[in-house]
Amino acid sequence: MNALYPDGWVLMQDNASCHVSRSTRNWLAENDVRLIWWPANSPDLNPIENVWGMMKIIISREDLGNLDHFKQVVKNCWEEISHEKLRSFIDSMPQRIEKCIEAKGLTIKH
Repeated sequence: MNALYPDGWVLMQDNASCHVSRSTRNWLAENDVRLIWWPANSPDLNPIENVWGMMKIIISREDLGNLDHFKQVVKNCWEEISHEKLRSFIDSMPQRIEKCIEAKGLTIKH
């Protein structure tokens, strides 16, 4: 990350239990990783969640067999998702935020 963003960067994570374990917190601190504070159980509006959902559906249709085949299936799946679809997820952010505000931070369908 430092090579990609030499002027600095901040990590945003969702406070899942594996992300806030003692060992993870220690590693982040030891490696001077700056974090954005994020409340636990907050709505996850990140468009990548839609991508993971699409990939999960596509991958679940496959007989994965072994690790090499799994890797190829994931790669193929990623390549099948069009740039237009990815752009639509990003472009939907204003509506997602508006819905989240209307729902007072509760779960929304997106």
